[in-house]
Amino acid sequence: MSVTAVEFSWAADAEVPPEDWPVVARTEVSPWQRLPMSASECLLRVLTDVTFEEFTIADLVGRPYFTPHAA
Repeated sequence: MSVTAVEFSWAADAEVPPEDWPVVARTEVSPWQRLPMSASECLLRVLTDVTFEEFTIADLVGRPYFTPHAA
């Protein structure tokens, strides 16, 4: 479950290789929805895509940055 109360899971099927299991998600008020993407793409979109409505936390997380160490 995410910080926004969204649940994510795989629709596991013993007849299908695990890498082909679909990602499914639901909010507190919506039924399970199949997401047509891999788990890694889903995670990327949850973290970075503000248009991934219902599931994103991108607007809650600051943009990542890197500051090199000064010697």
